[in-house]
Amino acid sequence: MKPDFKISRDVALGVPNIESAEKFYVGILGFTIKNKNPDWTQLESKDGAITFYLCQDDVQSPAFCLTVPDVEKATNYLIENGCELEPDLTNETGEVFIRDPHGYLFNIYPRSKS
Repeated sequence: MKPDFKISRDVALGVPNIESAEKFYVGILGFTIKNKNPDWTQLESKDGAITFYLCQDDVQSPAFCLTVPDVEKATNYLIENGCELEPDLTNETGEVFIRDPHGYLFNIYPRSKS
């Protein structure tokens, strides 16, 4: 049975230099910094339509986000349908990173019960 995938308004952008990326997205495109730590910066568009996470890494590819009720079930379903798990990117928050059959990266994470 197909999991109940919902698209999130979050997109992760792997960047080699967060400070430089912040200058562009905030200074040129008008995003607002919502949260920040040494590994990533959370930006929100003026209209609130999208949230970017600038992540200090060498992926340099946008990664969209999906939420599901059961991450393990969804992960197994995706692998059975040609996706590949990216175990080095998976973290303690319950997020799982996947590459689709065409090589595009995305992550799935647990949907809140609220």
